[in-house]
Amino acid sequence: MFFAPIVILGLGQWLWFYGEAALNEGFIRWQPGWLGYREKSGLWFWFKNLGIMFFLVVIGFKMANKKLKLFSVPFWGLFLLANLWIWQPWEWDNSKFITHWYLMASLLGALVIEKGLRGKRKFKKVMTGLTLLIVIWAGMLDVWRLGQYRYRKIKFFDNESLKLAEWVRKNTPREAVFLTADNHDHWLPVLTGRKTFLGFKGWLWTYGIDYSKHESLVRRMFKGNDVKWIDYVVIGPMEKDLDITVNEEFFEDNFLVVYELGLTKIFKIY
Repeated sequence: MFFAPIVILGLGQWLWFYGEAALNEGFIRWQPGWLGYREKSGLWFWFKNLGIMFFLVVIGFKMANKKLKLFSVPFWGLFLLANLWIWQPWEWDNSKFITHWYLMASLLGALVIEKGLRGKRKFKKVMTGLTLLIVIWAGMLDVWRLGQYRYRKIKFFDNESLKLAEWVRKNTPREAVFLTADNHDHWLPVLTGRKTFLGFKGWLWTYGIDYSKHESLVRRMFKGNDVKWIDYVVIGPMEKDLDITVNEEFFEDNFLVVYELGLTKIFKIY
């Protein structure tokens, strides 16, 4: 009743993520210690990253009742797997497994804190309170930093990008495919939901997707060769900053500019 639904529902994702791509690229690999392989000891790596939590988790596990210990077993399993094998092309992404374990680790650490604060000795309560402050200090600083919106805010899109996106949403089919730069912050895919011929390569790589064929076609199309598979071409500042040749004159001579704003032109491919 427990494992059958997991296997059935998860098999498709497993085959997609870890099937042909994983075998071809070979990104699933044995790497004991995760990122700690650079250190002399994996324990030292985790002590440096966990600090006092390193001890709280161990003590909390010993204090936990049998039911909680049993409940924590799968989380420890994820922790062990993430510390023995790399499961993604980018080794840092093993942190996705570690995050789930840390949720359980926080609960185990909280057991120790809770017992210390309930103690009768004043000195023990003070030391427990100090320990609590230490383990949450980094998180408190991060929340405080992010809360300084006036100084931390980042302008992601300017008014020109908003106007371009509005035109695309109102004047192009939802299924239209655009040739654009592959920047992760390109206004077109983010603000319109339209498809791009090639998305952000950094994310494609982390998913183990071979984008080399599409990348080669993008280079050819921007040069003015074999312009097909797409409905529109965007040529703006991001496209002109690419490390490839963008033959704007070719598109101006052969295709209609259906919209132009500032330094950006949108061509319709017939």
